[in-house]
Amino acid sequence: MSYEEASFTEPLACCLNGVNRSNIHTGDDVVVVGAGQIGLMHVQLARHLGGRVIACDLIEARLEKAKALGASDVIHVSEADAVEVVKDLTEGRGANTVIVAVGTSKAAEMGIAMAGICGTVNFFAGFYPPQTIHVDPNVIHYKQLNVTGSHDFTPHDFTSALKLIAHGTVNVKALISHRLPLDEIKPGFDTVAEQSGIKVMIEVGSEM
Repeated sequence: MSYEEASFTEPLACCLNGVNRSNIHTGDDVVVVGAGQIGLMHVQLARHLGGRVIACDLIEARLEKAKALGASDVIHVSEADAVEVVKDLTEGRGANTVIVAVGTSKAAEMGIAMAGICGTVNFFAGFYPPQTIHVDPNVIHYKQLNVTGSHDFTPHDFTSALKLIAHGTVNVKALISHRLPLDEIKPGFDTVAEQSGIKVMIEVGSEM
């Protein structure tokens, strides 16, 4: 594989660790909150495990990319009540699994509200600066929710990620929105901060 593709191995390995802790089974309704590069890898992994995937984001281009990479449905969270849309799409049940790939308290609270009875909510993203969330404990109690988090990866996750990229199971090239030379690294960081791209690749040397 190319160096460009191989550079995704570490984040994909972390996503593998996350989906392995998220109790995804064939036929499950899986919501991915956040359709940046991490969320889009979760979309592909959940689809590979047999889930029906619903992606949520604020940016239309990212939702279009999620649809192209296997999401069955997408929700623009500034244009609709995402929790109600998920309920409508699941005939009132809510999601079996929700992966929160955005580090905001609003996203976390939304993820818990989207989950159905006996569902799993995985806080995959870190929250910086540290934040608090407001949750009625009865929601977790009466829904019997499994609320978990995931971070990092195992050596097996890493080798598995390499295989998934090499065999094309996870399309990482489709996540690259910008390719910039090393002397344009500052505009690259600006692009990420402005959320005007998905994956910004900085090219070092001639072979990518």
